[in-house]
Amino acid sequence: MSVRTRGHYFSAASDYLIEKAEARQRGGDNLVSPLDMIEAARLTMGGIDLDPMSHPVANELVRASEFWTSKDGDVFDRRWSGRVYLYPPRKSQLCTQALEKLWREHSQGLVTEAVFFCDRFELLRACPWLHDFPLCFPYQKPKILRLTGRQLDPIESYRNDSWGFVSYFPDYQSAAPVVATERFIKAFAPVGRVVQNCIEESDWVKHWRGS
Repeated sequence: MSVRTRGHYFSAASDYLIEKAEARQRGGDNLVSPLDMIEAARLTMGGIDLDPMSHPVANELVRASEFWTSKDGDVFDRRWSGRVYLYPPRKSQLCTQALEKLWREHSQGLVTEAVFFCDRFELLRACPWLHDFPLCFPYQKPKILRLTGRQLDPIESYRNDSWGFVSYFPDYQSAAPVVATERFIKAFAPVGRVVQNCIEESDWVKHWRGS
């Protein structure tokens, strides 16, 4: 079943396809977040201020107050802020770069809260600090959408090993971490199993850097 864009979005969809064709060498694609991920992220944060790696048609679903595309220049040189939703292009290097950018901006207090979705499990190994944050592992294969002309079509033949995960960066500024995490757990409970690391192993950074 297709999720159709309304007629006056056809121009935006066409522009996006051209834009993505030009951006493929930088790791771009024409995939759009699953609807249940977007709704759960909005419920967790109460809204989305910024989607830094998006396009006009996708933002009809995300409904971020501000979104950036590849036409807006290098998003890694810009300041990210507020409540962020991030589903980066699938290229491994770009995913890692986007995640590390999000982590830095959140650590500095610029990004107050964020939900990150990605289908690359290797990030859990490449970025072991992710285990300090709540994670959600979907019960079912995420219904990722692909933009094809006038409509968004579910990808039926998605690889079984690419179910992905969701990471939550809590709001430490206006809510206690426990309260913020409870919002995430409640919103994502229908999506997947939410887990949080409660054991702090102080030497992991030393072992990681030496591996």
